[in-house]
Amino acid sequence: MSSRRKSTSRWTYGFEKTGFTDLRGTLTLEYQIAKSVTLAGGVAASTILDREIREWIEHRAKVRKRPDGTFERGIDTDTVWGTLGVSWKF
Repeated sequence: MSSRRKSTSRWTYGFEKTGFTDLRGTLTLEYQIAKSVTLAGGVAASTILDREIREWIEHRAKVRKRPDGTFERGIDTDTVWGTLGVSWKF
């Protein structure tokens, strides 16, 4: 979880707002394939917690209006992504 101070919010978004900005969680599974090599895969997600900051981002991220009246957005404030990695220890 992260938060913004008024000065950081003003610099980033153009208005002064103090509060929790986003929440991120990650779930990772690791599998050791050799003594010094580990594979890892996972899923992560994040969301913008503060309503005012979320609305600011979504308002500015409108890409185009669909025929049904909804907007296609260039920035999604709720995201999910996968991870894959390999680590090697000397």
